Amino acid sequence: MPYTQHFNCIREGVDAWNAWRTSCPKSMPDLSGADLRGVKLQGANLAYTAFTGANLMNVDLHGMILDRCNFFQAVLVNADLRGAKFRGADLSHAELLNAQLEGACFENAAMNHVSLRGKSLCGINFRSANLYGADLSNADLTGADLTGAVLAEANLERTCFFKANLGSVNLTGATVTNTLFKEANLEGACLQKVNLREANLPFCDKIKLMKKSRG
Repeated sequence: MPYTQHFNCIREGVDAWNAWRTSCPKSMPDLSGADLRGVKLQGANLAYTAFTGANLMNVDLHGMILDRCNFFQAVLVNADLRGAKFRGADLSHAELLNAQLEGACFENAAMNHVSLRGKSLCGINFRSANLYGADLSNADLTGADLTGAVLAEANLERTCFFKANLGSVNLTGATVTNTLFKEANLEGACLQKVNLREANLPFCDKIKLMKKSRG
């Protein structure tokens, strides 16, 4: 089905969409560039769907499985993404202003250059996610799992990583001015080109990490 048929199908309703997905289990739906404002998506089988550049402002994707979906440059302003699963999805350059993200899963997701500035991301799963150049300034990632994630060149100014798991995370070139790493796990983290003197860390921990980064 070409894009126009995909768009018409989702507008027919969730039942029609899911019936088509069931009849074509290997389908790769393409809703790139679609204006989906006001379209009911709750309950639809959207896994592996391309939403590149789509307008998903105010949509309800609460608790949905969105694995391997492509949201590159998609507009997700004010979207309800609570508890949604974005495993292996691409959200690079997506607009997430005022999006609700509580309990979402971004394991293995690509989130290059996204802005999560000031967001509450407590306990969220970012394992092996790629957040290259992302803006996480003033965000609260208390207890978040970022094991193996890429935060290279990210803006982490005043970010809270209290009790977060940053094991084997790549922080190369990240900005850590007043970043709180209290009780965070930084075992195996790559800290090249990171000015730890500006981070919110006990002096003894700064010295220890600085020695590791040079080693």
